[in-house]
Amino acid sequence: MFLSMPSISIIRLIKRKVKMLLLKPTLACNMKCSYCYEKEWRMKNHPDLDYDLPVLIESVKNSLDNRIVIHGGEPLLIPKDDLEAMLSTIHRKTGKTGIQTNGTLIDEDHLRLFMQYNTSVGLSIDGDGDLNAYRSGIDETARLLDLMKEMRARHINVGVIIVISQANANDNDKLERLKGFVTRLTSMRIHGRINPCLLNSGCSLTTDRLSGVYSDLTRWMILNGIRGWSPFHEMWEHTVYNNPLSCVFKECDVEYTPSARVLLKDGTETNCMRVSAKGIKDRDPSKQGVRSKQLTSLPQDQGGCMGCQYWERCYGGCPAESEDGKRTEFCDGIKAIYKILDNTRQFTSSGNRPNQPPPNERGRQSMI
Repeated sequence: MFLSMPSISIIRLIKRKVKMLLLKPTLACNMKCSYCYEKEWRMKNHPDLDYDLPVLIESVKNSLDNRIVIHGGEPLLIPKDDLEAMLSTIHRKTGKTGIQTNGTLIDEDHLRLFMQYNTSVGLSIDGDGDLNAYRSGIDETARLLDLMKEMRARHINVGVIIVISQANANDNDKLERLKGFVTRLTSMRIHGRINPCLLNSGCSLTTDRLSGVYSDLTRWMILNGIRGWSPFHEMWEHTVYNNPLSCVFKECDVEYTPSARVLLKDGTETNCMRVSAKGIKDRDPSKQGVRSKQLTSLPQDQGGCMGCQYWERCYGGCPAESEDGKRTEFCDGIKAIYKILDNTRQFTSSGNRPNQPPPNERGRQSMI
């Protein structure tokens, strides 16, 4: 139903102060995804599996973060005993665990660990068949989809990251197939994020096409009651309930990412790897707010955010998506989503008056 999207997320209300630690025992990976934001760093540095497990375990024990995710590279490259040591430490601390993986190495032993330690498994997949071409071939994609069904059958929480690119959204036929893929995942109670491909990857859509795709997906999700997919759902809940937004809408700087910090293999603490893709830098808390001051003093036609009505709902977007400290290159897409959501909120608020007839389809389409 059209009005089914507005819903208070109890989890988001409880976790307004979530801080996230990304535990990266290795930045090595068994895949070569075309658009990976760690690809350039990995090619220059040739990461290995020489991590300091005792230091990482002790760092987790001393962490004040209430969300700790094992990340990579590909974290399942590490030995299973070491993986269990990390999972058990995190589980004792928080009662749950999380891991982000490409899924290609998951076997029965891993599934047992995920069940034992209440692990939410994040997978990266951009659609079925050739929609996932920038990540893997058709056969490997099909195997991953079968694995997702098996994990859900075992009541393992599964989330996905879908990256919008030329492979899955450069024409309307592919976009319709992607919608079908999202619908099937939603029916399996699998949700996640639909992220834009970074513009310097060589795989991205044009900014105009990306804005159109995000507008199309927003309207489609509203009309079909498709919930649980970010950035759309989190932007809706922020618009209506002032619920917190994820890290890409926080005041991060290239030299300081307060929403997420990374623990490298030797215990070194650094920033989110999205902003460290070309070179890992030390975290510098003194830089917090510097980018925001620059953006709010720079006119919009020069890449800033001065006078933008969406400033406090975006803060210029992720600094990894910008050049020279300017706002995100996906600004038009973010504005397009918020405009649709604002119209929807206005419509649903006025539509709750007693005895008001429901809108006809023509009115509904013009509204969105």
